[in-house]
Amino acid sequence: MIERGIVSKISNDLITIDINPEAVCAACGIKTKSELAIGCKSCNLFKNNQKKQLIAVNSKKLPVKLDNIVDIHLSSAKVIKAAFFFFILPIVLFLVGYLIIDELFSHIDDYIKALGGIIGLALGFFIIFIRKLVINKRDWPQVVKIIQRK
Repeated sequence: MIERGIVSKISNDLITIDINPEAVCAACGIKTKSELAIGCKSCNLFKNNQKKQLIAVNSKKLPVKLDNIVDIHLSSAKVIKAAFFFFILPIVLFLVGYLIIDELFSHIDDYIKALGGIIGLALGFFIIFIRKLVINKRDWPQVVKIIQRK
């Protein structure tokens, strides 16, 4: 997945990039009567035409300056892995916690079983938190090319 944006902040090798809604919405191709549906309701990505910011790593040490237009890359596999950790893992651990309590204590109330599920859910969020602390910048979006220099 490659996105294009304008550099708005540089902090060492971390670069904040403003993603422009016109570029993303134009790639989508959903049109109104006569023009592109900027800020349309089909995805709510750019509600009210606001720019989105994304932080990327300049691992190639490109000579990026403020207001440069750059391409950033994040592999689809990394996006899927991040989505799994963020959405699926807590739900799976909720079910595991619920089923473990159900198997160990089948005679107890459903409230206690649900508490086991909530503990599993909390464990899932804790794993996400620890992963975010430990993860290095190799899984972050990478600046791959300077398109236009200002």
